[in-house]
Amino acid sequence: MMLRPSWLGDVRAMISVRQSALCSIGMYSPAQMKCWRQAVDETELRTFIDQEDGTSICAVEEGQSIVGYACLRFGTSAHLLGLYAAAAWQRRGVGTALLLAAHAICADRNVSRVHVAASMNAAPFYAGHGYVEGNLIQWRPQGTEEGPEIPTLRMTYSFR
Repeated sequence: MMLRPSWLGDVRAMISVRQSALCSIGMYSPAQMKCWRQAVDETELRTFIDQEDGTSICAVEEGQSIVGYACLRFGTSAHLLGLYAAAAWQRRGVGTALLLAAHAICADRNVSRVHVAASMNAAPFYAGHGYVEGNLIQWRPQGTEEGPEIPTLRMTYSFR
């Protein structure tokens, strides 16, 4: 397994990884999952990859296959917008490798905090990596104003 920046040619594989990861979550309703699966499209991921200042993406490959990725957006702090490992690669160190790479990118940019709206199944993963729980928030993906809300937990990691 190796980490590298994502390229525009990775977008379809990244969408596939995301769909696989989301299908492995069993704690949300079918309506919530449908809304979540439709939330990110190729255009949005291409925008993340194209932005040099503000968003970074790390991709993980095994052989020639992408098995996970992470998206960051920077402001006064960093926001981890997504960290996904394909279902077959979960609990095999992919998420931890991506998270540590994201933290290294943040450290290079002198960011003091990383925020994430963690899904309820991912909250223990983030807590195990030093993230502190904040408040419960009801998230609704962009472009799905009519869809159901998805409960997430705001969590923060502090470097200092």
